[in-house]
Amino acid sequence: MSRRGSDSFFGNPKKTAVRPITPESLYSEESYKLTREQHACINNLGMTAAFFLPIALIAAGIGMGTGYWFNIQHYYVGLFQRCDNWTQICQSVSKFYDEDNTDKLKTTWTLGVPLLFAGEAILLLSLLTLVCYPCHRKINFSKIACAVTIGVIMLFGFLAFAGGFGLFALYAASNPNNTTMMWSFYCAIGGVTFALIATILFWVHMFYTGCFD
Repeated sequence: MSRRGSDSFFGNPKKTAVRPITPESLYSEESYKLTREQHACINNLGMTAAFFLPIALIAAGIGMGTGYWFNIQHYYVGLFQRCDNWTQICQSVSKFYDEDNTDKLKTTWTLGVPLLFAGEAILLLSLLTLVCYPCHRKINFSKIACAVTIGVIMLFGFLAFAGGFGLFALYAASNPNNTTMMWSFYCAIGGVTFALIATILFWVHMFYTGCFD
């Protein structure tokens, strides 16, 4: 048996070159670790936005689908009808237009309701695109382009819904006919709040995606 072979057998393997540790190499490794942590944080922002957006849609949908927005005199009023608190007889909310004859009331319902539904529909579209967001490579679309598309859709949805809700909030703030808010109104507040949180988080995600990707 040769000496070279015995040396190898008893644990004296051939020495390999080791890269010297320099400040430049340490900096590059630290930069790689920092970048990896930043990517994890960026992805978490997107996932958190995807968590809050369905909550916003559910809260907004419950608020819009129920008829307890305001208590006006002896009626409880929703987006589409008003009902007598005593007899439970319901009529179209357009009856307000004939009885009250105030431009503020008519403007609130004729503009606010379409804006609420448009915002809800656009936010739902943004949720569907957000679900497909991880598959951007399969459709040959860059990540930042997908993020910008989703962010813009989400922003328009939030602005439309918040604009519609803002009209109803201004109507309630003016307190005509001793108007008091009811639980459907507060559900809509939850929808606006969670939509705002989701929009801000995703826009931060979009910004950092463009910076680091």
